[in-house]
Amino acid sequence: MDLNDVAERLADLRQEIRALQDLNSQYQDRESHTQIDESAQEQRRLRLEQIKDELADMMKRPARH
Repeated sequence: MDLNDVAERLADLRQEIRALQDLNSQYQDRESHTQIDESAQEQRRLRLEQIKDELADMMKRPARH
């Protein structure tokens, strides 16, 4: 992955993280949650874990110029 690819991927991940944070805030603002809400919350949590793992992998690999 070259530096431009890394920068683009990071920008995409930042945008996705912001969207997940917004959805998590909406979830937390609700007083009650349906089973669907709880399932979606779990899916967001899992996606954030995947993003964290991807970022850790990116740090391990040297970027090509």
